[in-house]
Amino acid sequence: MSTHAGRHSLSASFLRLQSVRRLNTETYHPRADIVNQVHNLPLTKRLFKHQLIFPFRPLATPAAGNQVPPQTSYKSFQVPSKRGLQPDSLLEDPSRCVSKFIRGPSMYGEGKIEYCVQGYEPTCHHLINVVKFGTNICGHDGIVHGGLITSYFDDALSSLFLIHAKGEYSGVTGKLETDFRAPMPAGTAIAFVMWLDRVEGRKVWIKGEARSIVSDENSNEFGVLGYNSGNESIGAGWAGNKSVKYAESTALFIKLDKEAYQRFRKE
Repeated sequence: MSTHAGRHSLSASFLRLQSVRRLNTETYHPRADIVNQVHNLPLTKRLFKHQLIFPFRPLATPAAGNQVPPQTSYKSFQVPSKRGLQPDSLLEDPSRCVSKFIRGPSMYGEGKIEYCVQGYEPTCHHLINVVKFGTNICGHDGIVHGGLITSYFDDALSSLFLIHAKGEYSGVTGKLETDFRAPMPAGTAIAFVMWLDRVEGRKVWIKGEARSIVSDENSNEFGVLGYNSGNESIGAGWAGNKSVKYAESTALFIKLDKEAYQRFRKE
């Protein structure tokens, strides 16, 4: 009797603890000092200046009827689920990301991915993520785990894929390759820069680089659009010539129309 009661009490306590942990994680709000740190970086300031910025987890608006909201600019992204992303402020919608690995409670929180903002340049189709990593995501001490870097690339590259899709199709990752060039320090802000490489039928290749963010950049280096197209790579064009390239990645995405996507989900 007492043993049974003890087990019940222990189980109840464990469930309450898990509920508290989920609540604390799912209602995570970045600290003001972290937000200010990211917003005051020269790269982020350029994205704000040129009105390219939008939140990491933008608000989603259901479409009226069966129509996808019209895309008038990068401010109104379409997604294949007949919802429009409305990144017209830095307000976030965490409820959309509860089951997501990178943007949900598994990895978005204190000591993990602590904060991120995005920028999208619609003319060149460049997507820039300015992400603040915590210190609890290491492989070697003080170094961001390579598996997390690869997972982040997959998430960020697929975001650009969906922006490029304009709500006309969905897709899946067919291949992802990541090369590591230098140790990425934990506890710092990193620039992930993604761009469309080429499209061949149903196949879409997207590339990206992860770079350090220079604190003493020369603003004249980036021109009137905030981007230097004459740099050694697109990543350096946004992060600057003095930035360190930590990793680079190439992804192949396969387009799926509505019927193919539904079959994929059922299999």
